This record gives sequence, C-alpha cells and structure tokens, in this order.
Amino acid sequence: MPRICITAPGRTPQPYRFPLDTETVKIGRSAGSDVVIDHSSVSSNHCEMRRVGGGYVLADCDSTNGIRMDDDLMEVIDLKDGEDYEIGDVLFNYTLSEEEQEALADEKFRKHQKKKLPKKQTPPAAAPAAFPRPGAPVVVNQQSGARDFAIFLAFALLAAGAFWLGLADSHRSATKTEDARYGRSLWADSFGKEK
Repeated sequence: MPRICITAPGRTPQPYRFPLDTETVKIGRSAGSDVVIDHSSVSSNHCEMRRVGGGYVLADCDSTNGIRMDDDLMEVIDLKDGEDYEIGDVLFNYTLSEEEQEALADEKFRKHQKKKLPKKQTPPAAAPAAFPRPGAPVVVNQQSGARDFAIFLAFALLAAGAFWLGLADSHRSATKTEDARYGRSLWADSFGKEK
C-alpha cells in the first residue's frame, strides 16, 4: 500500500496508506476530503493524488497556495518514491514498498509534470479592428455611430453634387450654342415644363 505522510508545522506527522489500485485521493481542509489537513495554508479542496500508468501524480485543484516541488510552484507533480513535496506550507512525503515499486515498474509511465504558469493579467480593452474578420460579429460604438453617419452623408452629398456637375457639363457641351444662350440647361431640360 502506498504511504503518504503529512507533516504540518508544529504537529506530529500523520501517515496514511491506501491500496495501489486507488484511482483518486482527495486532499484538503474540508471534511469531505480523503486526507483532511487542518492547516490555514491548505484550501478546502487543495489537490488530488491521481493514479496513472506506472504510479501517481499530485495535481493542484486551483488552490490558493498551490503545491510545490523544490520551491517551484507546480500544476502537476510526478510523485517519486521517498521524495518530499509541499501542499501549501505542509510537508508531503510519498513512499512505496519494494513490492509496489516492482508492480509499478511493469507499467509504462508517461510524464505529466508541469510548472504552474502565473495567472494572466487582463489586458486593457483593445480598440476594435478597422476591418473585422469575415463572419465575425460587428460591434458598433453608438457614440461614434452618429459622427460616422454624418461623415458618410456629407461624402454622399458631395459625390452626388460632383456627379450632377459632370452631367451638366456634358449636357452643355452637347447642346447647340444658341440653345445654351437662351437658358437651356440640364436642369431645365430634365425637370422644366415643355413649351
């Protein structure tokens, strides 16, 4: 049976044993944990020992003070026989008998160990992209919406005026010189009453 020994500062070490085929051992301060550690540095649901091929790993359950190996904050630790680790400020020792080591040696072990990454800072809100990705929802800032519409309307009116002037110039050059002298224009030809 694998043995773990929990040693809280200033207290007597507490050994625990469990069968080698135990899948999960919950460790924390809450009474619902398999191994209850009554210490202020330990969260209610602090971590779990999980059975994997070839042994066990110790996995943090998003605790406040985390789990450590050699003073490094870890997310998952591959447990090794006779090694000491920390759960919060509590010492955690993992020990296997010779028979257990032989039984686990027949199983293939894959590394799970990884350091805990620092929590990401939330970056300040970025300005929306000028051209959204195809299929992405378009978010409109209502304050700039009225200003953008006014700019669009001004450009639309300028474009319509330029188009009209171009048509009028083209009409004037196509009209006979005498008709142009007597007030014939694109406007009069288009919207004026026929005489």
